[in-house]
Amino acid sequence: TSARSLQGDILEDIELIENLEETKRTAVEIEEKVKQAKVTEVSISKAREVYRPVASRGSQVYFLIDNLNALDRVYHYSMANYVAILKKGMDMTPGGPDESAVPVAERLGQQVELEKRVELLVETTSYVLFNYVAQGLFERHKLIVATQLCMAVLRSRGELQRQKFEFLLRGPKEMGVDNPLTDWVSESVWGSVQALKELEDYASLPDDLVGSSKRWREWMELERPEDEPLPGDWKRMPEFDR
Repeated sequence: TSARSLQGDILEDIELIENLEETKRTAVEIEEKVKQAKVTEVSISKAREVYRPVASRGSQVYFLIDNLNALDRVYHYSMANYVAILKKGMDMTPGGPDESAVPVAERLGQQVELEKRVELLVETTSYVLFNYVAQGLFERHKLIVATQLCMAVLRSRGELQRQKFEFLLRGPKEMGVDNPLTDWVSESVWGSVQALKELEDYASLPDDLVGSSKRWREWMELERPEDEPLPGDWKRMPEFDR
């Protein structure tokens, strides 16, 4: 406040009034910007949560790749290189505003809803990253790495059943049980079947092998039985259980 305003009518102090008006306008602008910032913050937070599955899958694949030197010390990948391939995978994802980097056969020609877009981003980036890494893997390690990635994804979804997973890792056998199918089931395989029956979902497997031996034998003698449906009701089991 100027000295003049203390001696006369404050309403006659034009400079003071203008300063007060400017201060008021500034305060209103700041208030509006604070409100807009809060709205923007909420919008960004929502968008971040929507895309979280993409980030989660990206971190899973990165830490898998970062630990590949446990398989062989020749495997080394830089963070910068990983990020570059991840971005390439995002560019190759269909259903976005720009599909110029998407293979022609996979282009959708239109933008998809956000939820579907996130699903496509997760799927495509995972595929691109794995293919890139697989190019530099020894053949004997490719299935191991693919399995590790699969298990990591199932675990993150809460779909990995610990007891069955541990069985898969340990591969236990219960030897010494009479094998009535020696002409086409080895003692080692029969021992695995006997151990597997300890899991509730497989309790009837040994008896079914014997009772439906013709169907099981035909299945086991296929060139790639793992790619064919299991005999009987076993084919209805979830993919991991099969």
